[in-house]
Amino acid sequence: MPPAPDVTDEASTIARARTGDRDALHRIYRDTVGTVTRFVARRVPPSQVDDVVSETYVRALAGLGGYRDRGVPIRAWLLRIAWNLIVDAGRSGAGRTIPVPEIAEPPASLDPASDWIDQHDARATLRRAFAALEPGQRAAVWLRHLEDLSVAEVAAMLGTTEVAVRALTYRGLAALRRALSIDPSSPA
Repeated sequence: MPPAPDVTDEASTIARARTGDRDALHRIYRDTVGTVTRFVARRVPPSQVDDVVSETYVRALAGLGGYRDRGVPIRAWLLRIAWNLIVDAGRSGAGRTIPVPEIAEPPASLDPASDWIDQHDARATLRRAFAALEPGQRAAVWLRHLEDLSVAEVAAMLGTTEVAVRALTYRGLAALRRALSIDPSSPA
């Protein structure tokens, strides 16, 4: 999990950025662009990643005056902007072909007992189990455990409370364990 930013330092950086301080704007960008890019790259085709990330920062810059500190790092706000862009693009692109990630090619001499088949089957099983989760659970588990966001950041992104995020994550992980027949007492 990335280290938690110093909230006091971040608040002063945001205050300076609001006044147009280029160094403060650059620092916000530098400190968050990796997280935003990884978040977007997992949700859109590679050809669209740069556009969505750029638009995220354009909208953030335009809306910086309206940013309200809610006690979570600014990256949660930026991820929310990116999420809204992705959702809006999905809505406006109804009927478009949805890209499917490529699966690694099997070795030329495919042995039925090969690791490739086992790995492919395990991934497919995990994808089906994850897709079967209720949308709130899926979002909470994804953001907490795959994006390494804090409970507070996930709550800010999903527009809910930290208690709700913990409950969604708990129920989502329990549903995945059941679907994958994993003993809850075994280590993750």
